Amino acid sequence: DGGVNDTLYDQLEQAMSEANNATRHAYQETFRRGKAEKDAIEAIRR
Repeated sequence: DGGVNDTLYDQLEQAMSEANNATRHAYQETFRRGKAEKDAIEAIRR
């Protein structure tokens, strides 16, 4: 049935989009934490 396939495809597309967003968010969080750690080390050195 084409309707079922369309629904499954839409669900897969949405899941892939959410996974991509989660990956991007995790990368941004890692970058943010690294910057915060670097800033903290710089503050301690002063």
